Amino acid sequence: MRTIMLVGIVIGMVFGNQNKNGFYRTASDFPASGDGECGGHGRHVCDTAGVVHSERLTQKLHALEVSGPRHHCAASGRSFQFGVVTTKSISIGGSGARATAKEVQTFTEQVFNSWGVGHRDCNDGLLLFFAIEDRKNHLKTGLLARSILTDNHIVDILVSVKPELRAKKYEEALLKVVDRVINEALRHGRPPTFYWVDSWLLGAPHFCVSNPAFSFLFLLVALSVLHVWRKDRLQAARRASFEGKLKRLQKARDLLSKRGDCREAPCPICLEDLPPSLGFEEGRVEQGCELLRCGHVFHQPCINHWLRNKPQCPVCRADRPEINKEFPGGEETKADASSQQAAEPDSYFWFAARQNLLADFQEVPGVGRVRHGNWGEYSAFDSGED
Repeated sequence: MRTIMLVGIVIGMVFGNQNKNGFYRTASDFPASGDGECGGHGRHVCDTAGVVHSERLTQKLHALEVSGPRHHCAASGRSFQFGVVTTKSISIGGSGARATAKEVQTFTEQVFNSWGVGHRDCNDGLLLFFAIEDRKNHLKTGLLARSILTDNHIVDILVSVKPELRAKKYEEALLKVVDRVINEALRHGRPPTFYWVDSWLLGAPHFCVSNPAFSFLFLLVALSVLHVWRKDRLQAARRASFEGKLKRLQKARDLLSKRGDCREAPCPICLEDLPPSLGFEEGRVEQGCELLRCGHVFHQPCINHWLRNKPQCPVCRADRPEINKEFPGGEETKADASSQQAAEPDSYFWFAARQNLLADFQEVPGVGRVRHGNWGEYSAFDSGED
């Protein structure tokens, strides 16, 4: 009988000691807010790990609830309730392995609910939990508090106290977390701009900042895809422009050969349409087009750019073909004026126009086939390699 009683006493001592000196197996064994096991720091701080040695933390949390920023959840306006809990470990009685992050999170949530942190109708509570020997921490927020203090903001705040934790300055770490939570979020009643944007973008900005190497690689891939897409779009636009100009040139040539109508002959340089019924009766420039001495007509910007680089007519290669004096009038005779009329497109015109077109679009796949093909073989043009 004495042996049985002795065994019972030993078992009771073993399992009883599991809930002392900062070691707790479950949240249900954890002391209530303000209990004697909490170190006598009041109802806001329960320091079972024995790492809080002053009243600074208690004073900050009390001041937050009494005179801190109001969130106006209720008609009278209320402030947030913020609690702090420390333990040495919540993983005992087994292999001695450290508690996992999930176990610490669950333990914190259970203590948060059992303590009833925050006003029930506002859900404005926060609970900071440090498991010292497990080297884990967690900050639980109620629904209202979470709208102001986002999850990624919490992650950054907890990461910022790693130097203090490595140096075993646990009270300083607790004070730093509390100060940052109050000053960066609760005092303003909204998340900082970065975390507000981050919450709307589903955490993408925070992920990029937290993973610079991956973000840089992702940016390179995105830029490469964008470059390929843009290149394809530009190539498609260039191809469509080439096809349109080639068709316009062929149509004008067909009209001239079948009906003797040269009014749709384009500018030999840019292959865009010229205004109809150009007479040049009042001078060498009319409706934005210019007539050369050789009789060939161009858009004035096109021929001006051409002659600055090469002082020859693009069609017949006549040297210095500009008409320097307007007619009629001056020293120009009627014979000269009559000779300076727009010439009908000839073989030189069509050849020059086609060569200019092919030179302008030489990077478009398939242009080489048109270069060596006949005028009537436009249907053979495709985007295959030359």
